[in-house]
Amino acid sequence: MNSHTQKETQRCEANARNNTEYLAPSTELPGTEFHDTGVRYLKGVGEAREKLMKKLGVSTLRDLVGYFPRAYEDRTRLKKINGLMIGETVCVLAMAAFTPKLTHVRKGLDLVKLRAVDDTGALEITFFNQSFIKDAIKPGESYIFYGKIEGTLLKPTMSNPLFEPEASLGGLTGRIMPIYALTAGLSQKTVINAVRAALEKSGDNLQDILPDNIVKNYELCRARFAYENIHFPEDMKILEIARKRLIFEELFVLAAAMKLLRARRGEKSGRSLETPDFAAFYSAFDFEPTGAQKRAIEEAAKDMASQRPMSRLVQGDGGSG
Repeated sequence: MNSHTQKETQRCEANARNNTEYLAPSTELPGTEFHDTGVRYLKGVGEAREKLMKKLGVSTLRDLVGYFPRAYEDRTRLKKINGLMIGETVCVLAMAAFTPKLTHVRKGLDLVKLRAVDDTGALEITFFNQSFIKDAIKPGESYIFYGKIEGTLLKPTMSNPLFEPEASLGGLTGRIMPIYALTAGLSQKTVINAVRAALEKSGDNLQDILPDNIVKNYELCRARFAYENIHFPEDMKILEIARKRLIFEELFVLAAAMKLLRARRGEKSGRSLETPDFAAFYSAFDFEPTGAQKRAIEEAAKDMASQRPMSRLVQGDGGSG
């Protein structure tokens, strides 16, 4: 817990120094309430994308911070070419062996072909309808390619992989990337940048609602650490730490709310009914009620005789009457 707390503190301090980086340069946020600030005021969002985000149930910065990924892509696995397996999705660090070749196959279909090599073999890469890549990848320079391995073990291939220069490791590759549920018109990049901006703008608004003794007793991380790492975890272990905290918090709030409702229900007085003599009631049956049936009836009658509103579920096996 101490190492995680230290990391959390360092990250929060960095965020505090840069909490305006993702805001539109000439836009001031209306009011001071983090929960009420619309996502449109984040740089790169605006009114049009705000409308799209509302389809996902995201209207404010608080909504965005609470919009958790539906899945994650582990882009930390880096493999040599001779160790690739068909069907796996991994990162490969390799050098562009020559200038990418652009081919116009037909109208609406361009291919850019590239051979990438490391000290163990070669990887054939094809990009569809991305002609700009011809000038984006330089021969002799090393890149990290992330994609699904196809072809054969002797001649592995990739189609439309993500890539970035080796020096940029940690941007698109070398990390665990969140995958969000989307709607038409929104990209993963847009949502990721918006979530990152909302986290940095959140400042001290991601406060702990759990009592300190609960956090300590159940070995939970702090709220800010949890929200940051449910979106952008450093590794799978830290992701589980963040997930544990948020799941616990959700169930804790639910349990506390139910207890509060029960307490409030007990404060109200209801109509008190007299408890009748059930002998005549039982004699009306052509069978003798079981002990469990009598007990259920009498307990319900006792509740109705009190002034507390009754909340009772009677459950019985099939055929029990």
